[in-house]
Amino acid sequence: MILIEYQLLTLKLLRSEFQPNPDFDEKLTLAQGGANDIRLSIKNSGNFNDADNTANFKQSFSIEGNTFMPFSMDVELEAVFRLTSQLPPEDRADCIGTVFPHAVFPYLREHVSNMTIRGGFPPMILQLAYPGPMGGGGKPGAEPVIKWVH
Repeated sequence: MILIEYQLLTLKLLRSEFQPNPDFDEKLTLAQGGANDIRLSIKNSGNFNDADNTANFKQSFSIEGNTFMPFSMDVELEAVFRLTSQLPPEDRADCIGTVFPHAVFPYLREHVSNMTIRGGFPPMILQLAYPGPMGGGGKPGAEPVIKWVH
């Protein structure tokens, strides 16, 4: 486990797209077998700047509509962190894979929920499912869990 102190300097919304799905069939439900057809993606990427001891991090979420999803969505956030000490190169991948996602994820989750509400649907609440001790036991590469609140 990485123990690192950091400060969030900036957080920007880079992309926010919401598209109702004209092919959505209200008579079909996820329980009828469509859950496996939902294309959900959450991605993390980042890099470190040793000159000013900062890190740039991006987190994106997308979900594509099909007959079981009433909409598609694409969101991307960018954060800049200042690290209080130099991070060894061998710990950087873990930092981008677990530490930064946990710092940015609440903002992503809130934005996704607000977008679905503003689109006229019940809120979509994303639950964090990342690998590692802070991630609730998820497996590497595992997709996040979606929970609908009605």
